[in-house]
Amino acid sequence: MQAHIIVDGRLERTSSVEVIRAAHAAGRPLWVELGEHAREAELLLAEAFGIHPLVIEDIFRERSFPKIDELDGYIYVVVHALRQVDDPTLADLTDLDLVIGPTFILTQHREGPATARLRARLEASPHLLGQGPAWLAHAFIDAVVDRFVPFMEALKGRIDAAELRVISASTDEKDLLPELVALKRSIQAVDRIAHHQRDILRQLSRSEYAPIPQAARLYFRDVYDHFMHVAEEAEISKDIVTGAIDAYVNVQSYRMNDTVKRLTLISTVMLPLNLIASFYGMNFTSLPGLGSRWGFLGVIALMISVTAGIWTYFKARRWV
Repeated sequence: MQAHIIVDGRLERTSSVEVIRAAHAAGRPLWVELGEHAREAELLLAEAFGIHPLVIEDIFRERSFPKIDELDGYIYVVVHALRQVDDPTLADLTDLDLVIGPTFILTQHREGPATARLRARLEASPHLLGQGPAWLAHAFIDAVVDRFVPFMEALKGRIDAAELRVISASTDEKDLLPELVALKRSIQAVDRIAHHQRDILRQLSRSEYAPIPQAARLYFRDVYDHFMHVAEEAEISKDIVTGAIDAYVNVQSYRMNDTVKRLTLISTVMLPLNLIASFYGMNFTSLPGLGSRWGFLGVIALMISVTAGIWTYFKARRWV
């Protein structure tokens, strides 16, 4: 657990629970990174900040969907962020919990401290916390949304490339379906939380929550507009990748039907030839042409004639 406190215009960092309690009691601007679940953190939240036990329970567990709750003197916000992974198109989502009060902001991130980048930004601009917790909350949520934008662009590019490969004759059929399914799972993960997160950002930009001053709502509105674009792209991309999977299945069915058709034609041609040859495989001595020097050639000519006749018939019916 680590806290950032504004003291006489300077930013100070501390891990002391007593210092945090004293700073909060004095009404100093305060940001506390809660870190891992610990009894000490629970007591601090309950006793010093007056956080409801159900909110404390929610803070230290993962939630499937974003949410926002207004309680006595503070609001509790859960948004989903993207983890940094090797594959830029793999949606690995994690929770970011924020408790925004009149003079404090509490955060809990599943990866530990919220982000080193935001801590560095705060250290470079201490006035951000001095302006009020709502402005720091905006910086957190804005950074979360900013990571969705390049992710959606990379994901959309990969979906478009996969869609083109579906109808390409050079498609590697063994690899394409797993890739399409992985892309669908990524886009579904974003789409599943996008609508809830969009509504939360809309509420922060429009609703009159006490910890969010009127001047900050316009900035939350800007974040909401950015995430609207993300939500729309997620919905469109979901339809595209679903259509690509359907098209892939149809292409594979067409190719399978074409293969079966060719095999059927070959079998149809070979069947009468096998029938002719089977006559001369019988253990009889009185078969026609068996004793003739031209018998073998005659049978071969018969087979060629039958094959030509079948092929001509198929051509006339436009089966080949």
